[in-house]
Amino acid sequence: VTATDEVGNAVSVPRNVIYDITPPVLAIDNANSLTNLPSQVLTGAMEEGAKIAVNSATATAGAVAYPTSTTWKVIVSGFTAADNAITVTATDGAGNVATAVARIIYDTTGPDGTIAISNGATVTGAAQVQLDLSASDPNGVTQMRLSGDGTTWTEATPFVSVTPWSLGGGDGIKQIYVQYQDKAGNWSNPFIVAITLDTTPPVITVVTPAAGSFVNNAQLTISGTVSEPVSSVTVNGVA
Repeated sequence: VTATDEVGNAVSVPRNVIYDITPPVLAIDNANSLTNLPSQVLTGAMEEGAKIAVNSATATAGAVAYPTSTTWKVIVSGFTAADNAITVTATDGAGNVATAVARIIYDTTGPDGTIAISNGATVTGAAQVQLDLSASDPNGVTQMRLSGDGTTWTEATPFVSVTPWSLGGGDGIKQIYVQYQDKAGNWSNPFIVAITLDTTPPVITVVTPAAGSFVNNAQLTISGTVSEPVSSVTVNGVA
């Protein structure tokens, strides 16, 4: 820039201007996340000297922090929807703007599910049974755990639809409990099934004919009692 007065004296001042029309660098580290926690930390990279703004229609963004000259961090909380879009804007010194969107899925509901024993059996003579399991969740089912009393649980294991289970000793009604966990970490309420374990043979009492009695008829009528309901009674293998 040069200024000249009336008598021809002149002075010049140099001024350098940087022409920048390139949007600043902007990245979100965890752009898609699933959580059951009330807040989530978003982090990312940016161009040095840029300023970051974070906004959402369904969540609240805290103050943006700058751990280094090229990174940013913000805590997002107060989710009011299951699917939350978080818009991140970077503005450089020339006024150029870059925008990126993060998606936070907020899930606090456990999976739905069922449990059955050996294709729906209600009584068994074997302590070792097969559990038939099913579970569903919009964000996927990952793990399960089992219990015989609803208090003490097995270690969480990957979800499977069929697994063996021991009913333990002693006849009687046995209950099995299962819980399912989704990808967000939510456990379902327990699902319960019951089965009667009966490993004791019935007691047979033959009333007639009396033991050691003599008969002269080739066809006999045999009668008696059993100690519990049975599926069949045979005499010498014949029903």
